Amino acid sequence: FGGDEFIVLMTGLDDYEAPVRLARDIRAAVAAAVCTDDFGVAGTCSIGIAWWPEHGADADTLLSAGDAALAHAKQSGRDRIVAFDPSMRRAATRYVSLVQGLRQALAAGRIRFRYQPQYCLSTGEVVGVEALSTWHEPDGSEVKASEFIPVAERSGQIVELGLLALRESLAQLGAWSRDGVYRGPIAVNVSPVQLRQHGFVDQVHASIIASGLRMDRVELEITETVALHLDDELRTSLIRLAAMGVTIAIDDFGRGYSSLSHFKRLPIGKVKIDASFVRNVDRLTDSQAIVSSMLQMAASLGIGTVAEGVERIEEARWLRDHGCDAVQGYLLGRPAAADRLDLARSGALDPPA
Repeated sequence: FGGDEFIVLMTGLDDYEAPVRLARDIRAAVAAAVCTDDFGVAGTCSIGIAWWPEHGADADTLLSAGDAALAHAKQSGRDRIVAFDPSMRRAATRYVSLVQGLRQALAAGRIRFRYQPQYCLSTGEVVGVEALSTWHEPDGSEVKASEFIPVAERSGQIVELGLLALRESLAQLGAWSRDGVYRGPIAVNVSPVQLRQHGFVDQVHASIIASGLRMDRVELEITETVALHLDDELRTSLIRLAAMGVTIAIDDFGRGYSSLSHFKRLPIGKVKIDASFVRNVDRLTDSQAIVSSMLQMAASLGIGTVAEGVERIEEARWLRDHGCDAVQGYLLGRPAAADRLDLARSGALDPPA
């Protein structure tokens, strides 16, 4: 049907289980296919199922339903069989709407950025700032990043969005530096789609050079899930970036149930402990055991640590007492536009009088 997609048409069905049985047979056959050269290769496939006329009275509508089910199968982890559900069509419609809207927002300059500071636990000074993308519609409404970032990655628009985020962040960092407001690093999130883009590393290098800033003023964050599934191409890109002086940070650390030992081959300079472990860490013994082990291992490897989602002073003080370097969260600083961001030292972390 196109690329690596195929259509199977079944007629004269007696029951709804017949397509499911055939789908299982197809998946088993694909998995059994083995290359007879020097390497054995086991294949996988994702399958979406739609019925006529319940899911479409004409060919186009029926194909659309099958495609929506297939997309859901891929998004759910691949190598799955998924039957169509009307909610999938709504999701597909929303996806198309977001793709078109994001393209217009990028062209019209409606993508803006907020910045959230990171505070040193021992001094209260701002030691980092993370750039966060926001999408504002003409009516004043805002599309959540949690909704449009996955769409940008799937549609490929993350490349344009990511380059915009890097350049805007560098420009803002330069302005803060000239004004003497802030002279630390700025962190920008990077998608695996960007890392795979031909010339991405050179693009980052050129952007930093053009900004007049030092390479070590830039941190690129990748999620732990991405770091766990890096191939040689992506790993090489990260090594090149680190060799330039750029800091590589692992975001949402702990969510992927990995250990820092998995990342020995990566040039990691910082890990950001996921908020799910930080929340109420001063009260929960399980969280304390996990976070303590993360902090100890990071310290032994010479890797900096930032705790995300800190909302209570008790959490911050527990983290400080157990060796965490910095915190980021609503307790000390919410994301804000550059002209509203407070980058002064926080006294909230001072010991109580």
